[in-house]
Amino acid sequence: MIVPGDRLRLIERPHPVWPLARLLRVFYVDRLDRDALAGIADLAALSPSWRELARRRLDSGRAEDWTGWIETPRG
Repeated sequence: MIVPGDRLRLIERPHPVWPLARLLRVFYVDRLDRDALAGIADLAALSPSWRELARRRLDSGRAEDWTGWIETPRG
C-alpha cells in the first residue's frame, strides 16, 4: 500500500519497448499496426485477453466496432 508522499523507485523494466502508453496506442489509435500486434500477441507478460485481442486483429485484418460502447445514445 502506498500513501501520498511515499517515494516510488523503478526496480526493473523487463519489456522496455512495451510501455503501457505504446500498448494503449496500438489498441485504441493504431489499431491495425500488424508489426505491433504481432509483438503484443507474443508478449507472454501480458494478460491472455490482450494477447488474444492482438491475435484476432492479426487473423481478421479488422479492428472491433466499438461504436455502441463509445457513442451516447440519442433520445
